[in-house]
Parts: sequence; C-alpha cells; structure tokens
Amino acid sequence: MTRVWAAGVMTRDPHSTKLNVEHMSMEDTLEGDPTTRKQAMKHKRFQDFWLEAKHLEWKGLWERGCFKKWKLEDVLGDDCVFGSSYHYKIKHCIKTGKITKFKVRMVVQGHKMQEGVDFEDSFAPVQHTTVGRLKMSTAAADNLHLHSINMTQAFIQADKISEGVNWCTFITPPPGCKEDKEGVVYEVLLQLYGILSSALALTLDSWFKEKGFSSVGFEDSVWSRPAGGRRRRYASRITVSAHINDLLMAMADLKVMRLFKQDFLS
Repeated sequence: MTRVWAAGVMTRDPHSTKLNVEHMSMEDTLEGDPTTRKQAMKHKRFQDFWLEAKHLEWKGLWERGCFKKWKLEDVLGDDCVFGSSYHYKIKHCIKTGKITKFKVRMVVQGHKMQEGVDFEDSFAPVQHTTVGRLKMSTAAADNLHLHSINMTQAFIQADKISEGVNWCTFITPPPGCKEDKEGVVYEVLLQLYGILSSALALTLDSWFKEKGFSSVGFEDSVWSRPAGGRRRRYASRITVSAHINDLLMAMADLKVMRLFKQDFLS
C-alpha cells in the first residue's frame, strides 16, 4: 500500500540509480520549501533533486492508472477542467535536522471545485488531538511500542467516488510537464490530493473490521483488537488511530508490530 517517496541526487553512483542526500551542507538544511515550480528550479543545488522526485511521482501515478488522456476538443462542453500543480516538500531528520529526502506531490487545484456540482461531501472522520496525546501517555506508562505509518499516495488506493459534471473530473497537465503537447487534458480515474472528497473516500474502517478490530468509543478513526481472537495471529493487544493517511499504532510485542505492519502494507 505504500511506495518510497523519491529524493533527488546530489552525487550519483554511476552503477546505481539510488538517490543520495548524504553530502549536503548545514547551509542546505536551512532552506525552506519552494512554493512554486519556478522557485524550485531556481535553486541550482536542489534542481536535480526536484526533477528526479517529480519524475518518479508522475511516473508512479501513470503506472497506477490514475489518468486517461483526452484531447481537449473531445471533452464535452459542460465538463469542468481543473488545473494541477506540484507541491514541493523537503523532509528533515527529527534528531539531526539533516535533509533526508525531497518529496514532490501532484495536486489537483480543488479549491476551484463547487460543492453540489463537482463534489457532494468532503467530511472525513479523524481522531481528536487528545487521542494522540492519550496514546503516547498510555504507551509510556505501560511500556508499549509506539510506531507510526504514513501511507504515501494513499488517496489513489481508495475507491473513486462518482461525482462531478457528467461524473468525470478533468485536469490540465501540471507546470513543467513536457510529456504531451498543448490541447491535452487528463481524466482523473482515482482519488488524488486536492480533490475535496478524497479524504472521505479513504475509508480504513472496513479493513480493520475484517481483521477483528472494533471501534473505540465514539471515535470512528480509532480501532482496537484484543490479543489472540479467532485468528490468533496477533499475540498482544493492538490499538491503532488514523488521521487520514497517518497511522499511530501501540502494542506490547515488537514481533506483533512487525507482523501487523506486514499485513497492513501488503
């Protein structure tokens, strides 16, 4: 369910295509996130990083079947065509502050969508902030292992919600996209970041219920599973909370933690 986000290359191993950010200076770690493609490309030391990350993001979306190519002249007159853009994010190590990777995400400009026309609802249940603090306090008090998972490209794993004019959503290629000539648009076949209903489409509740979990109290995004159970696959109690695509898990047995991660990410 996940893929590793790309990071650009400061120095390349001629025998490998892996990305390397080990040789950055402390000056580089102070750089902020670019807000536009023009700003990202202006930074000479980071340019190759952003280009590589953008390439892998765009390639991954096509490989997962997110788009269908259309000529603009073939789109119906009342179809809405939205813009798209890339968002740039520099990820840092929490302990050292060093840059760990360069993250690029293709985003639909959903701020121009109209409720009732382009989407019906955008609400998605998320945990309260007190739940996260309570889980960390409980984990510290009971000596539990506390791990997190970030589901990258999470929304495209959700079921597509049929909405929009003529039940279709179209976008123009993002800035800097040289794969196609002018007059080409893409029909969005899966939920993407920027589409206002994407968080609603990403429903984890059914998966957890199939695995023997139950909701905790009134929280629709917190689940718990006792040790053992009819499947007897997990030897310790598991508690999981989700904030859209970020999961926080607590359990006593580290082997169970690894097993649960394997099941969830498979």
